[in-house]
Amino acid sequence: MSVEALVPEAVAALLRVADADTLLRDADGLADGLTDAGWTLEVESGRFSADGWDLLSTAWAPSVSGVL
Repeated sequence: MSVEALVPEAVAALLRVADADTLLRDADGLADGLTDAGWTLEVESGRFSADGWDLLSTAWAPSVSGVL
């Protein structure tokens, strides 16, 4: 089974944008990139979700977690 089959499209889209070096330039670019990739901004500042996955954006490097 391919990696693409194991993760939701929003996660794969996020990885493609990150790989293109356009995602981590600034906070606005990060928020726009996440939204464009299919992630939803949550009530808590800096938290996005997609298909059961959670991403927390802070002053530190972003982290992604999910259940496969």
